[in-house]
Amino acid sequence: MWHRVRTNGRACPGAGREGPVQAGLEKLAADLLARPWKRAEGAEFRIERLLIDSVYQPGVCKNVCHKVGSVAMLSKGVGIRAANKPIAGYQRRPGERHGHNWHVPNVSHSNEFRHAAIDTNH
Repeated sequence: MWHRVRTNGRACPGAGREGPVQAGLEKLAADLLARPWKRAEGAEFRIERLLIDSVYQPGVCKNVCHKVGSVAMLSKGVGIRAANKPIAGYQRRPGERHGHNWHVPNVSHSNEFRHAAIDTNH
């Protein structure tokens, strides 16, 4: 028996290529942020920061971040090879934030969106 799968494209007819992606990301973000999560010991918590991978359709991802609010932020995976400097070795510049294998570069004088760069090989 053949079953018809409900995809974002079928849910958003006539919305073009970006419309279904944006609708799906918005629904997923709302669902993830609305529900409580449980730790192993049983304590509940909520998501404080939601990262959205912006490699595919960055404009759509930026729109979703604006709609979701300050809890959402764009992210980009950075493949750091053995010959490259690890993120922990990056020179710290004003306006940047650094963490364990991630950093938020200062993009104020560039055409890039504000995003978190994450070491995908770590």
